[in-house]
Amino acid sequence: RGGDGWVSGLKRSASPDGIKFGNWKTWPHTFLAHRLLTFTMEKYGWEKQHSLKEKLFLQLYEEGLNIADPKVLVEAAKEVKIDEGEAEKAVNGPPNDDLGKKTMSEDYIAKSKLKIKGVPYFIMPGNV
Repeated sequence: RGGDGWVSGLKRSASPDGIKFGNWKTWPHTFLAHRLLTFTMEKYGWEKQHSLKEKLFLQLYEEGLNIADPKVLVEAAKEVKIDEGEAEKAVNGPPNDDLGKKTMSEDYIAKSKLKIKGVPYFIMPGNV
């Protein structure tokens, strides 16, 4: 939950930047969210993916929603103008289909490049 140990320090240090983590309730498994983000990048491009990513962060950290829930993910996609049927298909596909494999591969590559060993992992401007 969003009140223990390092999380309280994270909240304090993020507050001056306007990031409140106001209603952070869950530590969801994010594979389905990553599938949706991978699909969005392929189909709609980085700007739409960025909009979706912002919406998912808002849902998780400010609205207290569980972004492991396919219904929450599809609703987020609809809110940023992604076709509902396409979003449902992306989210509910088998984990080892082409989209699932690409999602896992991209996640592995990104974490390897940045030497990420745990999540959530926040990259702030100037720290890459």
